[in-house]
Amino acid sequence: MLDEDDIITHAALRLDGYACLERTGFDTDAAGRRCLAARECDLATLEAMMVLFTLQRWLFKWGGEMLQRTHPDWWLCRECFLRTAREPTPPEHADARYIEPWNERFVPRLDEAIGIVASAHEATAYLWPPER
Repeated sequence: MLDEDDIITHAALRLDGYACLERTGFDTDAAGRRCLAARECDLATLEAMMVLFTLQRWLFKWGGEMLQRTHPDWWLCRECFLRTAREPTPPEHADARYIEPWNERFVPRLDEAIGIVASAHEATAYLWPPER
């Protein structure tokens, strides 16, 4: 059975995120804040992959794991996953440790994997900060 955390982790880490961020200089924090403020994810594919990478690190490892799944960062994480799941990883940005497991375990079941994340996304009442 596929698990949302495992799906998101492999989708995010198939990108060699640290190297990609260093090469591009893309500011994932600013992009994420813009998407959250607009409540819309209008990022290009590679940008969304980089934001997904940084959100996976935050939500699963660097302190964000204490956040409820109703937090807006989860909204953005799932949005970026859904935006990029069907997109191939640019070969020059692929992480060899994760691209093979992604391609072997998840790509053949991609519709199911996307459905799991989409169902969680649609069922979640995200707790947005009060309007100012």
